[in-house]
Amino acid sequence: MAETIQSREFVGITNGGAAEGGNTVYFELQFEGDERVVFNCEHALIPKLLGNIRQYAAIADSVRAKEGKPSLQVTAPYFVETVKRAGHSEDGNTIALQMTAEEGFPLEIAMTPDQARRIIQLLQTELIAAAQPPRPDRRN
Repeated sequence: MAETIQSREFVGITNGGAAEGGNTVYFELQFEGDERVVFNCEHALIPKLLGNIRQYAAIADSVRAKEGKPSLQVTAPYFVETVKRAGHSEDGNTIALQMTAEEGFPLEIAMTPDQARRIIQLLQTELIAAAQPPRPDRRN
């Protein structure tokens, strides 16, 4: 693992899309001082690019966890801005949520009723835990 690296840190992903009849994917990164640089690659390279970035993020998450730092095991969460609506299929086998995010595309998530119940349970547990005052460290 590299302790320090020579690189440029980007602060946002400001644009992106497809070009050349879908054969090329491009994305624009924003750097400090509002400098923006457009990158592109062949459509076929995107799965490898995304897979590698996910692996690098998983490595970082593992290191953070070993150092006692918070680890969400989510490499780049989308923060919900607004929950727009919820719905279900006619047969009741699919529950869906539609949300907008602070950055990026709107999020649409579909799941089974059992998965929806599990998410509700997990969220309730986290809401209760988050409302509790921090426990003092009694190890010393």
